[in-house]
Amino acid sequence: MKDLIDVLPEVLLRTGVTWLLDVMIIPLGMLFLLYKLAVLFTDSFLGSARADKLEKAVSRSLEKHLRK
Repeated sequence: MKDLIDVLPEVLLRTGVTWLLDVMIIPLGMLFLLYKLAVLFTDSFLGSARADKLEKAVSRSLEKHLRK
């Protein structure tokens, strides 16, 4: 029984830390990483499209004002 009492705190600590890593930290970290990748991927496509639309709108506006 004395050996069990000596080892029990270490076993409980390892079990708790392992549980926190497996259940909380790693899934949340992966979710955060996937979120950042999705934002980067979306911005790369939508950001270019928005930049092109803005460039076209500005050039049309300049052409209108320069013709007058």
